[in-house]
Amino acid sequence: MLAPLDALTPGQQRVIACLARYRYMTVRQFVDAGAGKHESTVRDHLLYRLARRVRGNLLQYREYFAVSAHRRRPFVYALTQHGATVAAELLDVEAESIRYPVGGIAHVHDYEHREAYIDVCIALDRWAEAGEARETLFLSHYFDKTGANRKGIPSHSVNRFALPGDLGNVEPDGIFFVDTGTKRRALALELNNTTDTKRAVEKLLKLTHAVQSGCISEHLGHDKANFVLSVAMTPEASALIRSRIATAKGFATFSPAFLFNDLATIKESGFASGWKYADGSSAEGVFE
Repeated sequence: MLAPLDALTPGQQRVIACLARYRYMTVRQFVDAGAGKHESTVRDHLLYRLARRVRGNLLQYREYFAVSAHRRRPFVYALTQHGATVAAELLDVEAESIRYPVGGIAHVHDYEHREAYIDVCIALDRWAEAGEARETLFLSHYFDKTGANRKGIPSHSVNRFALPGDLGNVEPDGIFFVDTGTKRRALALELNNTTDTKRAVEKLLKLTHAVQSGCISEHLGHDKANFVLSVAMTPEASALIRSRIATAKGFATFSPAFLFNDLATIKESGFASGWKYADGSSAEGVFE
């Protein structure tokens, strides 16, 4: 039988709401998202009591193999089926709308990429929460899937969009729709956590076709072209991407729709800070 919501502390409810929104989180990310003030409090008093019950756990967790003896990867937490049901009651939504890893938290090769991507999502929401008129209206993640291969229904990312003609598909890491308080913005996010600048630019250039076709804006019910957000891990990596894409054939036409930043700046100064166009000029006005 489900535990009533009043049996959960406010902190535990915040943890469940965070996982319903971001799917996979580390202890640090719960603190960043405002679920608790200190990692020790989140780990020992919130997560432990939700993930290590005698029965009816609301959370599941996994420890990924460390890349080296000097860098231990933190545990990753997600909702269980029971937790998803409780989350739906907490958020007053249909149970089917709450996604969770049905077969358990799987091993993924893009662990660092997913963690960094979720950091951006958290920063976006914190920025929205800090402004009285700001709001994150829509948020979808590349790792959420439609269909179910195990049931014979082809599965693919909810962020996959078909391009016109024989251009294939695009699959941004994140699709956001935000209200800045003065205007609404449709956003497609690409996060690059590698040193492969060439591949990062190739993915961004393919998104010019999405801007031109309007498929992402149409998906969001927006009547203006979407912006593309490119986030690298460091200012130096972002500068390399900007300098390379600025000289790409045909990019100049779409340059006003492409904004560049890095995760280090976003985490230090907030989501709306540090955005630049490909030529290095400030693009922070997009979020005003």
